[in-house]
Amino acid sequence: MPGPSSLIIRTFQPADQEPLAALLRDSLDAGELAGFTSSELEGLTRAFPIARNFLVAELDGMPIGLICSDYRLLVVHPGARRQGAGRALTEASEETLKTTPDGPLVLFPPHGNDGAVAFLRATGFRYDHSSWRFVLDPKKTMSVPALPAGIEHSGYDDAEVLPYIELINTSFLDHPTPIRVTLEQIEHVHGQADFDPGAIAIMFFVLV
Repeated sequence: MPGPSSLIIRTFQPADQEPLAALLRDSLDAGELAGFTSSELEGLTRAFPIARNFLVAELDGMPIGLICSDYRLLVVHPGARRQGAGRALTEASEETLKTTPDGPLVLFPPHGNDGAVAFLRATGFRYDHSSWRFVLDPKKTMSVPALPAGIEHSGYDDAEVLPYIELINTSFLDHPTPIRVTLEQIEHVHGQADFDPGAIAIMFFVLV
């Protein structure tokens, strides 16, 4: 998708990995990605190759922006803003999503980023909902909750990965920002050195 000043919108390529990872790190350091942590961004960058609907803005042969419906994220290099890259990325993403089950395009403007909010309003986006993150105090010991009668839990086993994927996709089908995972994505996450299967609990009804 050619545009002004040799701007091109294209799909992600392996060579984009490091330049775009650096872009996200710089944006975080500049306070433009409030709500994200450095470890989360590193996780995102490791998963670049398996992200769906991942488009890149290239200007004069260099990747200067990205948009991804999986991440709900749009970032453009400060030196390349106000040249149409952000608008071109959103338009191309919306067009791409028309042919997938992953639409419509939902973006999360970082908390306190007035420029991001102004851009989204100018390009026709509207407020839909807010998402809050709740984190337990790691210094506190939490007792195991008692489950209601008829409900039990078990650990996760990779042998059950396909039912696990179906469970995730069905459970989040009506979420404000529908979540859909693929086998490739689950295998990527579960293949990371820091993945702990013990952190997953599968709840199920017991028929009597």
